[in-house]
Amino acid sequence: MYSQEDKFSEREKAAEDLYVREHEKEKAKKLKEQLEKLEREKQELEGRLKKK
Repeated sequence: MYSQEDKFSEREKAAEDLYVREHEKEKAKKLKEQLEKLEREKQELEGRLKKK
């Protein structure tokens, strides 16, 4: 059977895992936004080059 300490450790690990997942999710979101911005800038620059 689990002791109180084991249950606390499990809950603590679950909370840490959740924090890490949320942090990684936020980092991925920011990277995706940066990538989209750079893609728009690239398309704009390519459009300017084609007009010349």
